[in-house]
Amino acid sequence: MPRLNVMTPEKASGKTREIYDDLTSRMGKVIDIFQGMGNSHAALKAYLAMSDALKAGELSVEDREVIYLAVSELNGCQYCVSAHTAIAGKAGMSGEQIVAARKWEPTNPGLYSDN
Repeated sequence: MPRLNVMTPEKASGKTREIYDDLTSRMGKVIDIFQGMGNSHAALKAYLAMSDALKAGELSVEDREVIYLAVSELNGCQYCVSAHTAIAGKAGMSGEQIVAARKWEPTNPGLYSDN
């Protein structure tokens, strides 16, 4: 039995349905973590807004994924590790780079420079 009552796309209505429709058009589906947040359309909307804001920052997709992978590994969240491994691969990171990021040994020497 799941500990969290997820809001599946089939059960969603109102504002949550609108958010799910947008996610489906952008991602092809509503991934599990968003269904977990779907019980509160406000929480889901806030999470997605934060995620979009981070995308507009100065870090590249690869640099963000290095951080997400390292933190997910440190937290022991296999769901997040799996999700960010897939995203990192789609962003062009090699398997070696992904494993290195999970160990907090990124292969990009400029990632931690001060300039």
